[in-house]
Amino acid sequence: MGNGKGWDFYLFVVAFGSIAFLGVAVTFGRWLWRHFRKPPASFPLPAIPPGGYPLDFATKLRDLADYVDGLPAAPEKQKRSLFMKARAEQEKHHYSTAIELFRDCLGLELSAKEKAVLHLQIGNSYSRLGEPGHALAAYQLALSNARQCEEMEAEGAVLNNIGLVYANKGELDKALTHYQQALDIDRKIGNPLGEANALGNMGFALVQKRKHPAARKCFRASYELYLKLGASPGSLAKVKKALDELGEE
Repeated sequence: MGNGKGWDFYLFVVAFGSIAFLGVAVTFGRWLWRHFRKPPASFPLPAIPPGGYPLDFATKLRDLADYVDGLPAAPEKQKRSLFMKARAEQEKHHYSTAIELFRDCLGLELSAKEKAVLHLQIGNSYSRLGEPGHALAAYQLALSNARQCEEMEAEGAVLNNIGLVYANKGELDKALTHYQQALDIDRKIGNPLGEANALGNMGFALVQKRKHPAARKCFRASYELYLKLGASPGSLAKVKKALDELGEE
């Protein structure tokens, strides 16, 4: 009778081992998918022409306009949690992770205003990664969302950031057009901080075009607004330095 273990026992061992191996393989496959998948883009990502942008694009960006109205206090817990996690990753300069989380948030039910916020933040993250083509694609969607719900503060912020991307590409006329549009909106809705930012950015673009008198005028107006607002020392110092470098008329 041998050891008393028949073929049915060995078949059971082989079957159990196969199932266990399959379970491990599926678990490992899921882990690989979660960690290495490339999430689908929520907008078309245009190809970036080789050599089309300076290598230090991200480091040359000045202050990007921010806009988060509504989402940090959204009543839906999942939406609010995802958004705040993404913002935390931005603060840690983990921009790729932030983009993925913002995209996950875009998969939830959202208003046009909330979509504008998310696309703006995705654009800002791409800008910080030095990927202006992708940033512009996100900003264009944010602009469309903002105009759809007539959220003019968001529209002004997006236009400012589009201007920054064009300025750093060397397309100064396009940059100035977008800064002017942002400035007009900020003045219309009474947003002096946005107005100061737009004027400062216009000044830097005008310096690059060697239009120093016009640049000086923008910097002075920006500096006066920052002073009235009690803006951060960094903002004041940036504009003051630009004025000092231009010198007197």
